[in-house]
Amino acid sequence: MISRCVLLKKKGRDRELLFLLQSSRRDLLNRIHAEQKKLDCLDYLVNELNKKRQ
Repeated sequence: MISRCVLLKKKGRDRELLFLLQSSRRDLLNRIHAEQKKLDCLDYLVNELNKKRQ
């Protein structure tokens, strides 16, 4: 990814570079949101189990 970005910049293909970076950012953010959803579900289950123990 880094070498591709460097190559695009060297060739002056800034539009393509920007598209690549934005696309990568969007994909990463989507993965973060998916993992956050899993974490939220686990937190919910842990809290529910803790409530039942009290």
